Amino acid sequence: MSHPWLWSNRVQVKILRLARSIADLNGEEHVTVEALWEAMTYQRSPLTRKEGERVVSFRM
Repeated sequence: MSHPWLWSNRVQVKILRLARSIADLNGEEHVTVEALWEAMTYQRSPLTRKEGERVVSFRM
């Protein structure tokens, strides 16, 4: 999962946790592809951030 986006292991774990939460809210027993993709959309690449843009982080 890290290669195309160059995400660290820490970011990958956060995405998986978020995907698990999304799946739980949708009543799914397992993490679905849709939940994983939704979680990935919340993670922006540092390369796509505008200069000076404030980064908001969520603690899990």
